[in-house]
Amino acid sequence: MKNLLFVLLAVFVLSCSGKKPDENQKIEKAKLISKRTLTASSLKRDNCSKSADAAEKAEKYAKRAEDADNFEAIRDNAEIAMDEFEKAAKFSDKCGCDGAEKLADKGYKFAKKAYRAENLNDAREYAETARNSAQDLLSKANNCSYD
Repeated sequence: MKNLLFVLLAVFVLSCSGKKPDENQKIEKAKLISKRTLTASSLKRDNCSKSADAAEKAEKYAKRAEDADNFEAIRDNAEIAMDEFEKAAKFSDKCGCDGAEKLADKGYKFAKKAYRAENLNDAREYAETARNSAQDLLSKANNCSYD
């Protein structure tokens, strides 16, 4: 009997909140929409940040390829730079930052040219262009992550 009394009391208290059920639903819907919006913007910032991190690594390895004095070192570093440019492109696409994905693709293209070059001077020039693309991408991705 006591349990039934507590259940009835709980139902009464919950039903007498002073608001109509429609108002409660509207409030809950607004909260849900607000959470989704915050989540979407934080995901965008996170992807932009990940793109910037990959661009920073791509720059590091493109610089190493640029400074290398043999084909093996150029290829090893250019290959890692290519991987980082691929990651940056993926995150740039998810980030929605205008031009960032194109910069990542450009950097990848030049890191690949450095990897395939047949003489050291060409390889170094391609690696330098890849490094410059990585720097531009880093700047753009960092700017987008704060927008």
